Amino acid sequence: IYQGCISMICYIAPPITAVFLLGVFWKRASGTGAIVTLITGSILGFIVFLLEWYKDSTGWTMPALLAGFYLCVLCITIHIVVSVFKPHVHTPDSESLVWDKPLDCIKAPGWKGIGDYRILSALLFAMMVALYVIFR
Repeated sequence: IYQGCISMICYIAPPITAVFLLGVFWKRASGTGAIVTLITGSILGFIVFLLEWYKDSTGWTMPALLAGFYLCVLCITIHIVVSVFKPHVHTPDSESLVWDKPLDCIKAPGWKGIGDYRILSALLFAMMVALYVIFR
């Protein structure tokens, strides 16, 4: 059951990951590119899942995690190609949703006090380090 769950995640997550990363970090990513990537990546993921599920008759030997990586690279490529040929025209509202530089996320104003995302991120990081030290 565990192996099946890991395999499913490796074939479902790549298109979502590609759309999220390019949508946040690349200004030229388009909505059309996202939709095409999600549909195509889901179909490809399902095909690769079937190839692995019936690996005795298909001869599929690629591990699920490696196949997931290749699917993600392919989905990123699909998204870039479609976005170049069908670009998104930004409005002032959509322009504010994309960072100019990766470190702009740290400079953005957050909520006051404990609701500030930088404080919450530091607390989460400290908790993860503490749990690692306690349970290793």
